[in-house]
Amino acid sequence: MQNVVLWHSHLRVSWKTQCLSLVIHGALILLVLLSPWPQGSWPLWLLLVTLVIFDSLRSQRQIRRIQGEIALLNNFHIQWRRDEWAIKGKPMVFNRGILLKLMSTTTKRRQRMWLAIDSMDAEAWRSLRFHLLQKNNS
Repeated sequence: MQNVVLWHSHLRVSWKTQCLSLVIHGALILLVLLSPWPQGSWPLWLLLVTLVIFDSLRSQRQIRRIQGEIALLNNFHIQWRRDEWAIKGKPMVFNRGILLKLMSTTTKRRQRMWLAIDSMDAEAWRSLRFHLLQKNNS
């Protein structure tokens, strides 16, 4: 049976997700910087700040990677980045975003994908939510 496209969109980088990530990482850095540290614990302090900064950079890179053409197929697989991804478990559908746990059908690689409301146009957002909520209810 041939797969039929139920939904299709072009994903943009979500600036709201980028801002939220920066705020959270910034708050963590401030927490580390403003916390009272015992004398001589600067190596631990420096390590924590470095880890949060690198995690922030990794997070921003991940957010920028989630862009391009994407399609939801009738078997509830996602076509993205020239690969087909099976949706594992129930999609977590929120008012401002959707979290998908994906597994590549060819390489078996796993990935979590956060689709934010501002990463696509309003009609595409409503349609995707509708299809995924139908899957959750079946």
